[in-house]
Amino acid sequence: MNKIVHILLVITCLFSVSSLSAASKKKVLILDFINIDKKADYAYLEGSMTTAVKKMLKKNLVFQETDEFTWQQIAMKNYLFKKDYYTQSVATNIGLLTRQDIVIAGGFRIIESAGVSKIDTQVY
Repeated sequence: MNKIVHILLVITCLFSVSSLSAASKKKVLILDFINIDKKADYAYLEGSMTTAVKKMLKKNLVFQETDEFTWQQIAMKNYLFKKDYYTQSVATNIGLLTRQDIVIAGGFRIIESAGVSKIDTQVY
């Protein structure tokens, strides 16, 4: 949860650079968080983490979210695949192709040691 709070702080700083009046809403693309190691026991986190980030952002910030169907079609036509959404290069390319102001993308790995599972996330 601390990672999500940190992510929100960074995003809030990005938003605060300019006015957020209704006429100047930032276009924000939130890509699905990706289970980098493809551990089946944690596959549910892809949707859960993405939904949690979207809800927290919508609760705290004003922005224009891009329609999911639209950006996914653009990504597919340009051979940018879901398995790579967590990479900085794919996130940047999808953002440029869909003319976004901000793109939030990331992935996670589950690190298991001494019987404890830890989520390691990356966000660009």
